[in-house]
Amino acid sequence: MQAIVSITSQGQITVPVDMRRYLKMWKREKIKATLVGEKIELERMVNIDDLAGIFATDAKKITKGMTRKEIELAERKASEEGWINRFKK
Repeated sequence: MQAIVSITSQGQITVPVDMRRYLKMWKREKIKATLVGEKIELERMVNIDDLAGIFATDAKKITKGMTRKEIELAERKASEEGWINRFKK
C-alpha cells in the first residue's frame, strides 16, 4: 500500500485513512518515526493498555510457592535493575 502525502507548513503529514484503519491507528496515538537512509519509516507504537494481562499466566508460574513479601521484593529488585540497565552507558 502506498500513498503520496503532503507536508504542511508546520511539518505535519496525514496518514491516509485506509492505512490508519489497516494498522488500527487512532487519533492522539503515538507513532515511531525512524530515519533509514533516505527514507522515513513510520511504525505504530503498541499502547500499554493493549499489553494488560499478557504476562499473567507466566507470572503465576514464576511466583508459585512464593510469599507476598518475596514477590514484592523480587518486583522491586527487577524494577531497580531495569532502571539501572536503562541508564547505564
